[in-house]
Amino acid sequence: MVNTDTLISLQIIQPDTHPNTFNQGPGSSAPKESLSLFGLFQTHARCPQGKAELRRIFLRPSLDSQEIIDRLDFISVFMRPENQASCAALSKSLSKVKNMRTVMALLHKGVDGGKQTQNVFTGGVWASLLAFTYHTIDMADALMDVLGSSQLPLVVQALRVLDRARLHVIGKKVHDVVDLEGSADQHRTVVKHGVNQDLDEIKSFYDGMEDILSIKAIEIARAIPPDLNPPLNVVYFPHLGFHLTVPRDTVTGNPIYCGDELGWKQMFSTPAQAYFKDHNMVEMDHDLGDLYAAICDLEIEISYNLAQTVLEDETLLVTTSDICGSLDCLLALTHVAIQYKLTRPVLVDENVVEIRGGRHLLYELTVPSFVPNDTLLRGGSGHEEDAQRTEKSPNMILLTGPNYSGKSVYQKQVALTVYMAQVGSFVPAEAAILGITDKIFTRITTRESVSRTQSAFMIDMQQMAIALNSCTHRTLVVIDELGKGTDACDGVGLAIGVLNHLQGLGSSMPKAIMATHFHEIFDMVCLGAMEHLSPMQMEVKVRTGRPGHDFGTRDTVAAKNSDQHGSEVTYLYNLRPGRSVASYGIQCAAMNGISPGIVERACQLARLAEGGEDLVLTCSALSASEEGELEIAEDTARQFLAWDLDARGEGRHDQLVSILEESLGIVSEEASDTNVTRLSA
Repeated sequence: MVNTDTLISLQIIQPDTHPNTFNQGPGSSAPKESLSLFGLFQTHARCPQGKAELRRIFLRPSLDSQEIIDRLDFISVFMRPENQASCAALSKSLSKVKNMRTVMALLHKGVDGGKQTQNVFTGGVWASLLAFTYHTIDMADALMDVLGSSQLPLVVQALRVLDRARLHVIGKKVHDVVDLEGSADQHRTVVKHGVNQDLDEIKSFYDGMEDILSIKAIEIARAIPPDLNPPLNVVYFPHLGFHLTVPRDTVTGNPIYCGDELGWKQMFSTPAQAYFKDHNMVEMDHDLGDLYAAICDLEIEISYNLAQTVLEDETLLVTTSDICGSLDCLLALTHVAIQYKLTRPVLVDENVVEIRGGRHLLYELTVPSFVPNDTLLRGGSGHEEDAQRTEKSPNMILLTGPNYSGKSVYQKQVALTVYMAQVGSFVPAEAAILGITDKIFTRITTRESVSRTQSAFMIDMQQMAIALNSCTHRTLVVIDELGKGTDACDGVGLAIGVLNHLQGLGSSMPKAIMATHFHEIFDMVCLGAMEHLSPMQMEVKVRTGRPGHDFGTRDTVAAKNSDQHGSEVTYLYNLRPGRSVASYGIQCAAMNGISPGIVERACQLARLAEGGEDLVLTCSALSASEEGELEIAEDTARQFLAWDLDARGEGRHDQLVSILEESLGIVSEEASDTNVTRLSA
């Protein structure tokens, strides 16, 4: 079981809309596949039924270990160097065959081709049938040349179904009856010469009609007065019969000769010619009839009989077509295994995921080099009596590490390896030992939409609820940064709650990988009591801002450098035991284009927060210019408080004005008068 969130989060199937907006929406062609796991395999499927079968197995990974092993055996045999030439020949033949289910449906309907195009009959029913029989016979020969194929159930079934003698008979019947080149030229089914004697006679007469029409035109022209001598022709139109043609006058638009005295009757006209009938044309219509219609009727009857003969072998053709789809699907898995150097996984009955040197098949296509990592997970047994197991393998990996260190890629590569194995494909790893996984749930990507009323955090919680309520001991659960969309305290509480719940399931606990930046979890949870939880971290190298400090591991630097926010981080992408104590978000922001001023301010605040300083008080501190203005205001206020306003005497008015000018810097005479007036008041 995989839901839509899992398919999209792991990029298993990820269609792109057409770049032309007119080709988007209902009724448009199928969307193309973008960079996705299925897209890598789809390009190697050659025939329509093979593409459909490949999509089916990707949407429905198998729980049947024998079915998976059969597929892996097929890939192993065809990957051998001595069989790769046969593998390429089979794929080439498969690229020439069509889906016989569609062809049989068209034969039942009596339709020659699916679409009316310029060369519809080159890709229509009869051409498809002929190509199918020819190439499936070649496929049967190629399968017998594959070394070791006699032990493969699919190949054994294919050789039993591919009745070469019967396919040869079907192909010969089509080849002997249908003229494919003539059908392409005339846009209908054309029967070859020698199939039906009556048809051959009519066609011979029809092909020689040009001479008959020329003779008839000469005879009619002799009855026209010699002084007129108009250009005269006799033509034949299917379903309309025989007609006399006379040119039209370019000035008046009337026919240059109407044949009224000869009893001609104008039937229709074109800009250049007028078409008439007389008793000669009527006699020819009666005697010769509609030759083209007679030819078409006979050819329809012959093609119908041929269709009924072919439909007698419908079961053979459809079964062979389905076998071609299964072969094409597994050959696509083989081509990808060869191209990307995949390895055969070992399927076991135990509930285990053991991967050595695992890679992310999609991600390594986008980077110059990829660092592989190992994985070891062992799910519960599902039986209470086996709860006290002796194995030391963890049920759950608690993954920490700095931003941009590869945590999400690691989680996805583990899930994709499990997924590919149960599709029946080889996996991107040096070696893999895998038990059957019944479900894969992820909490990785939040897919927001205006059509959904939920917030991003609510969508995350719904994904988590589905995983927790539906998981079994054979389920794989991948959780990436649970609780990041809400208050930090609530997020930590949710993460610890989920952690305790999963660990408390005992023998029913699923295999799980949980990545987090909440380092408080290690302080709040007694990891020693969780014997089946393994703390892991993504390794980085850190160089501090102080001279004399060399590169070291994350734990070494953390122990001797408290000023981590000025450090330089080098990501190694290696999975190591232990825990990380910092996320290095500021360094990640600087690497991705955040301006230096913002980064420096963030470093200052982070240092103060680590030292226990009050950030609210710190952020409310005055700048240098604001401090200067405050000093001036304070000095002015003190001078004002020092005045003796109760004193009386001569010159007191002038004394107050000078004090105001000195304190407030007022130099304008008008401003001084105004202040004096206010003071007197």
